[in-house]
Amino acid sequence: MAARRFTNLKIIDISDLKDLNTTVLSNTVLASVPEQIQTSINTYDLVEAIQNQHQIPLQVQHVSYYGPGYFLRLPTSAAKAHLLRHGFVYVHNFIVTFVPWKPDYGSTIVPLRDILTSVPFNLHLARDKRLSDPYERLTIQVSGTPPQLYCASTVYKLFDNLCTINKIHFIPAELNFDITAHGQLSAIPNTTP
Repeated sequence: MAARRFTNLKIIDISDLKDLNTTVLSNTVLASVPEQIQTSINTYDLVEAIQNQHQIPLQVQHVSYYGPGYFLRLPTSAAKAHLLRHGFVYVHNFIVTFVPWKPDYGSTIVPLRDILTSVPFNLHLARDKRLSDPYERLTIQVSGTPPQLYCASTVYKLFDNLCTINKIHFIPAELNFDITAHGQLSAIPNTTP
């Protein structure tokens, strides 16, 4: 049998995410920051520039570092239309451009039939566990979650049958999660697609 390309694949049906707030994503824009200037600007600089140059009351907690820039959750659809129409903002003499965001932004499309086989989705669970592997308190950090899946239900789906989640701490500035759980360290994959 051929080796699997995605050994820790977890398929999540978006309709199963009960606490997902899709309305918050309707007024979103990406602020694209060139790689060579990413360390020269920060969230506060970007918010201040948007407020001063576009008179949009954007709050710092509605801006998240994401991919090659920042994910902006704007207060109104008119604010979104204005930023996309204007197209950019100056931040410290640098130009930061605005691009529309859609849920498939930054995604890699892989035909489902290419990854569905008779092999279990979570190969790390298919092997026999050592009896000496104890259950312990785990601190798990999850990054790279797409904005449209940024909710507690996603975390519970990702770690279903792997560990017991005690607490989830959201980090909106980075679209990350810090999770406190109880389980076996060997059951938690390092990466999942």
